[in-house]
Amino acid sequence: MKVRMMKDDDFEKVLDVTQEFNNQSPYSMPFNRKDASASLVNLQKTAIVAEDKGEIVGVLLLAITPVFWNYSQKQGTELCFYVHPDYRKGSLGKQLIAKMEMLGQLHGLSVVAMASISSSKDKVFERYYGRLGYKKMEITYVKEI
Repeated sequence: MKVRMMKDDDFEKVLDVTQEFNNQSPYSMPFNRKDASASLVNLQKTAIVAEDKGEIVGVLLLAITPVFWNYSQKQGTELCFYVHPDYRKGSLGKQLIAKMEMLGQLHGLSVVAMASISSSKDKVFERYYGRLGYKKMEITYVKEI
């Protein structure tokens, strides 16, 4: 198992994983591979993958932006954090997050935000991120319009 930065030849496999992430989310928005591909091009320098025997089994995509109220600071926002179900019992998620945090330090980020989609496992995610030093800061409400 190797956690590393995405390479050009990972592109299609990473799109497959992000589609699986979308399929398992409660959002009812269809996956548009062309749009996802265009977005991934912009995230190539901040896309982290976990590879096992040539297969991409985990992905963490990070967007870097200036802090809204202080452009001298940069923040990272996780856009997609997915680990294949067969790999969720181990430390792969922690390895992806650790690599993302190292990447964030290299890019001079002040903070990084991780999200979890609301589910029956909310308390599990709260404990998981808490053990890694993350604090719950906000809750987002979504309505289809």
